[in-house]
Amino acid sequence: MEQRHHLASRHRYFCRQYRNRGQIQCHHLLRGSPTLRHTPRQLLAKVIMHEGLHSKYQLINDEGNLSYYPTLNKHMQLQAEQIAKGYSYEGEHETMAEGNIPTFVKGMKEFDANYGTCHSNDWYNAIAWMGSLREAPSAWWDLDETTRNKYMLIQRNEQLYMDYLDAKATYYGNKTNKNRAAMNRAKQAVNWNLFNQTRNE
Repeated sequence: MEQRHHLASRHRYFCRQYRNRGQIQCHHLLRGSPTLRHTPRQLLAKVIMHEGLHSKYQLINDEGNLSYYPTLNKHMQLQAEQIAKGYSYEGEHETMAEGNIPTFVKGMKEFDANYGTCHSNDWYNAIAWMGSLREAPSAWWDLDETTRNKYMLIQRNEQLYMDYLDAKATYYGNKTNKNRAAMNRAKQAVNWNLFNQTRNE
């Protein structure tokens, strides 16, 4: 059975959401990495889109306009019902998973195009699902097992690649034998064939 663990837990995002006109301020908290340079730009772009939707959803709810957004309305009602029964339910994440994966994919592709880079469709979809959307949504489990496994392999490999970049930066900052060995282990953990298959398709 698949484990529902957070593959992006090393890169946690603390987002303070302001309800005044849906404004949002995000703080990217990195574990073991002093800068954002080891996190794919596309992943950061997706997180901004993700948190922007949270802000939009909260504004819609605060203004009493849920009836104009059927999918969000449905999941917020389900959330209220499940919480009343003592269960957890992520209504906003369920809404994103049901209707916004293509939005995330399109946004990352457009972001990539600005830098003259591109990735495979499987990579964009895997990154779109990476993180909290895999934690709760029933939509993730509606995907067939082969697709889920493929996306998880890509997600895991991206995490290993970020770990390698962190280890590499640590070694070049302090060239000890210990740090060099750690860098080499991290490099060997990356599936470079899969890495190359998801780039510049």
